[in-house]
Amino acid sequence: MLIWMCTAALAHPFESQFVGHKSTLEIHPNSLTVSFDLEVPLPLVERAFQESGHTNKKQWLQDWMTEQQNDIEENLWLEVDGVRQSKWSQVTHDRPMWKEASKFLVFSVSLEHTENKDMSSILMLDQVLIGEPSVYWTDIALSNDLVVYATDTIDLKDGNRYSTHLKRWEMEEQRREVRLAFGRSFWKTVDGWWRQNILQQSELSTVKDAFLPVDSWKEWRLGNTPFWIGLLSLLMAALSGCKAHWKANIMLSLGAILGVFVPLLPSTLRLGTLVAFLLCMPFVKSRWVVVGMCLIVVCHPSWILLGGFLVGRSIDFLVICSNRTKNDIG
Repeated sequence: MLIWMCTAALAHPFESQFVGHKSTLEIHPNSLTVSFDLEVPLPLVERAFQESGHTNKKQWLQDWMTEQQNDIEENLWLEVDGVRQSKWSQVTHDRPMWKEASKFLVFSVSLEHTENKDMSSILMLDQVLIGEPSVYWTDIALSNDLVVYATDTIDLKDGNRYSTHLKRWEMEEQRREVRLAFGRSFWKTVDGWWRQNILQQSELSTVKDAFLPVDSWKEWRLGNTPFWIGLLSLLMAALSGCKAHWKANIMLSLGAILGVFVPLLPSTLRLGTLVAFLLCMPFVKSRWVVVGMCLIVVCHPSWILLGGFLVGRSIDFLVICSNRTKNDIG
């Protein structure tokens, strides 16, 4: 038997008579990349050799592995916008490896498909080793500017409950299929820019984020300020910059910058601080200073409020200069 150096890998947790099909999809508006691992149990390899009638096991194994690689390429079917694609745009095979103490022979392949226009739906059908008992694992990442309209990877239940078929091993044959209908969304594009550039999150989103409504309260508790809260905070910061004294604006601007170096406080403590600031408002001479301090607590990262304070201060300065000019003319 041909021997390769074993490497550590997490194979499927079922017995070695099951073939593992592991698919990871990365979807962009006009392209799709699939990373596919086929985990073939050693008993199946031995059975195929016995049925072949070959006497040269080393040569047979080389030929059989090449045959399996071609089978993967031909039997991962892709349908885009209802049209079956005859072949993938690009296919890259890795060298097959024995993994998990040689219980599995793993074939890894990367497949890419590109379109000249934006896609609106995909169907990927896994027909590899169709007659063998199998288990399936799927994960999907999408460009931040895409919203998912329908998918068979998430089942909606009553209320806000749902179950997912992603990132887990399942035995049902219907898991050979992956279906998604999606499209661009201006709001998702802006929100994706916010998450990537302001919140420093990944440029890709999960199916859950692209399909289910965003829980803004949960996001805020975790320290991820939703875009609409961030935008509202910026507008309020600009208004605070217009209304507050320039000395107060300097203090608020420094507070917004220094807030970056303060560890994220628990949501209960942040809420308590916010309530304390609001209760102090009737007793403070400049209420807009309190508003600015509340915004620093609410918005994360707080440094983005610096832009709002500076814009507000600039507007106030221009208004003062304009009034002085009118008085001088008068």
